[in-house]
Amino acid sequence: MIDSRVAQLERIAAGLCAESDVAIEVSTDEWAWDPSNRSIRVSRDDLHTLGPEACAGIVAHEVGHAGVSRYLLLRSALAILMPKPELMPLFFNAIEDPRAEAHVMRKFPGVKRWLVEADSAMVPKDPKPYPRFLSFLFQAARSAHLDWALLPPNTRIAPEVLEALRITAPARRRYAEGFLPPIDDPVACHAREVQALLEEGTEASADPDECAARVLSARAASHAVSRILPAFVHLWGLDVTYIARRLSRSRSARTLARSAVDKGVPDECLRLATHHLESPAPDRVPGPNAIHLAEDLLVTAIQGMIATSMPSTCGGPARSRRGRRRAEVRVRPTPPEGGTSGYRSAYREVRSQVDLLSERLEPMLRKRTRMSERTGFATGSRLDLRKAMGFEADPRHYDELWIRKTVPDRHRAAVTLLVDLSGSMRGEKAKAALRGTIVFAETLARLSIPSAVHGFQDVLIPILGFGESLDDAARARIGDMPLEACAERPGGNNNPHYNDDGPCLAEAGRELQSIAANDRVLVVISDGSPEGVRSGPDDLKTAVEHLSASNVLLFGVGLGPGTEHVRSFYPASIASVPVEAFARTMAELLEEVIVRRRQLRRVAVPQDDQEEQGDELPVPF
Repeated sequence: MIDSRVAQLERIAAGLCAESDVAIEVSTDEWAWDPSNRSIRVSRDDLHTLGPEACAGIVAHEVGHAGVSRYLLLRSALAILMPKPELMPLFFNAIEDPRAEAHVMRKFPGVKRWLVEADSAMVPKDPKPYPRFLSFLFQAARSAHLDWALLPPNTRIAPEVLEALRITAPARRRYAEGFLPPIDDPVACHAREVQALLEEGTEASADPDECAARVLSARAASHAVSRILPAFVHLWGLDVTYIARRLSRSRSARTLARSAVDKGVPDECLRLATHHLESPAPDRVPGPNAIHLAEDLLVTAIQGMIATSMPSTCGGPARSRRGRRRAEVRVRPTPPEGGTSGYRSAYREVRSQVDLLSERLEPMLRKRTRMSERTGFATGSRLDLRKAMGFEADPRHYDELWIRKTVPDRHRAAVTLLVDLSGSMRGEKAKAALRGTIVFAETLARLSIPSAVHGFQDVLIPILGFGESLDDAARARIGDMPLEACAERPGGNNNPHYNDDGPCLAEAGRELQSIAANDRVLVVISDGSPEGVRSGPDDLKTAVEHLSASNVLLFGVGLGPGTEHVRSFYPASIASVPVEAFARTMAELLEEVIVRRRQLRRVAVPQDDQEEQGDELPVPF
């Protein structure tokens, strides 16, 4: 049965992708495009439960994204307009779904039946309550299937969401149907309207089809920012305020919320957020701590949703070896195939954190200088009112009405991670260190930030050097790190009886200082005081003093209970990090040292004025 359904899907995919050699592979639990062997991975469970027509609808949907979706190429310019950068891909993917399907239906009218079948199969029969901003996005994504009616019959939804859907319905339909290929002179339009807004490192394109896709995405995004985004931001603000009021009132609620955020459990964060939205809210103004915690709760709750709203199609279609267009069909990011099974397993546990952190840091990695503005563009961040009024008299200047901000250069940083691989790290600590290292390495590799990973025992143990790519071999070395603590790593140092922190820190510091960067950061993971065969605590203090005087930002992280020793050695530190929260802590630390770039220290967080006396929120540092 599965074989016949695969064959049917393969024929459908070949036609939609205009290729004769696109294959379908059955996967365990994911949909993804695999460019290495030109195949679309199909979930075996979905083939069983949804059937071939619904699966064909999913394929057609992703082919539509491949043709028109390019909003990720503009993510820095778009993210700064969001209340939280993490919301950018979620918002645009939701309103982009009807646009992608409108595009594929124009090319292949017969796919409409499959798209409707896929939508019906994927909609939960008993939907859970969601925050207002998510309800708005879910309904916006389905609008085309409902013929642009506000809601299907008997749908339970907050009145504020219903009003937001009503006032944005014309704009959302215009977004879906009014910005589709073709256009006149797409290459010239691309140079004039889009080139300055593209992400750093994005190549200019001379392909008219690709230029048209980018230009139309930029125009559609400008339309969405002015006509749809304000309603979405209003709903986000309502949700944050409502949850923050509840958190301000209850210390136990704040404790549960902070614990869920620290552990990085999206389902638990979503459950708590929804619970506080359903409960009666006290009539009080929430303090800043409660507001920040409410925002963290919601951002963590949508981690998995952000991962699935990042189709690789947004980077544009790739080319086959024969030069023909190839659709980039993808529903979920595919985990790294290289490395050991231990690496792949650990990566799956932290993948959502890597996705979220990468998207959060990318738009923030530019210098925080005042951006200048220029007028005279077809798209931009705000309307030039003077030219807009002149447009009434002379419509020929329709493409000169918008103002753009110039984007500053990226700030340069270099980061080294030094991991204790002594025998005391065996077991759960080593597994936690591996998860934290993967968050560190995968995130910095995606952001193209120079980084290195080393272990240490009696000597420095090179794992990933500056200038080396995070390829299969490097992932394998990272995945084998826990074996060093057991003296079982093939070809390793395997001397876990000692940890000469001082000499190893000095050697890693010299390597870091040789890298050209504005900021140099060295993070040390340790679970015990120095017990070396050739050094002692004084050698570590000397190494720390020397590197601190050389403007290297040092940060010590104590993994597990009883690791307060890091506070006595390192100028900035966090001690006794729980094993289960270590990967999350590493993500927070990366954001702190890379983006804010301040001299970190342990600080107390002031309580909200209206919180109970003695009730303090836990903080990561």
